[in-house]
Amino acid sequence: MAKIQKKINQKNSTPKANNSDKKQFSLDKLIAEDSQVELKISWKKVAPVYQKVLNKLSTNLKLKGFRKGKAPLNVAEKEIGQEKIINQVLQELIPEAYSSAIKAESKKPLTNPEFQAISINKDNDWIIKAYFSENPEINLRNYKKIVKDAKKTAEQEIKKTETENKKNKASAKKKNESLKDKDTNLSDNQKKDSIIQTIMAKLVEQLEPAIPRLLLKQSAEREMDNFIKKLESLKINLETFLSSRKMTQEQLSSQIMISTLNQLQVELLLRAIGKKEKLEISDQEVEKTIETTQDEKIRSQMSKDRSYREYLKQMLLKQKVLNFLFDL
Repeated sequence: MAKIQKKINQKNSTPKANNSDKKQFSLDKLIAEDSQVELKISWKKVAPVYQKVLNKLSTNLKLKGFRKGKAPLNVAEKEIGQEKIINQVLQELIPEAYSSAIKAESKKPLTNPEFQAISINKDNDWIIKAYFSENPEINLRNYKKIVKDAKKTAEQEIKKTETENKKNKASAKKKNESLKDKDTNLSDNQKKDSIIQTIMAKLVEQLEPAIPRLLLKQSAEREMDNFIKKLESLKINLETFLSSRKMTQEQLSSQIMISTLNQLQVELLLRAIGKKEKLEISDQEVEKTIETTQDEKIRSQMSKDRSYREYLKQMLLKQKVLNFLFDL
């Protein structure tokens, strides 16, 4: 269950890239709507929790004319403020209400929820909307044709590059200059990587998979947090970094947002293709990969760690889908 924020959030607007970019880039058409469920909590259930929270908050309340914690509850309630009381009541009530609503409607959230208060008045039932992202439906339409066309384009580019390399090598030889083979010829792995990158770029460009708002927002926030932590590990603060790059924090956030969007598009496309083509990773494949680890102690830990096994299964599935696309 996701941690409930201290205050109910209003539904955020769709994130946009920085409008100061020379070529304006709007994310609107690439953002999918989030799923939502309505939480209805009867006042009969709210009332005792409301009273318990009010009693607890009033215990340490100091008011003129009253001993600490001895002010009448109606006076204490006015002093504390309903907003503070309501937020703490929601902290206690929302988790169960949210879990029940998700289960009742067979929802499968990918993100932490955000909540919007619709009606939270005393003596009435409380109504709250919960927003969250689910796995989006992606229309793969003629994706195999896109892949095959992209593969041809990539192979032509590779051939062009190799031809240029040969010319450069011949020219260098005439001038008695040294040009190592590794600098002029692409290896099989490099060719494969180049083809796969072209395939994924074309799939993203032509299928334009839309990413749910909260999935993009929360993923971009994690990327920003990780970036800041990386700077801190290098003993560089964010302000110094931004100054050295002559950019604002808004511009950095926009870059991270766009980069995150592209990563999510690729991830969700691969997931959708894997599902469509019924590609799976067996436990035996996971175990076989773990067995390649040299250190016996680490190998044993990896084998017993369920979260690691699941992570490894996802990584192997991703590679299997990429190999499937490359072989089309």
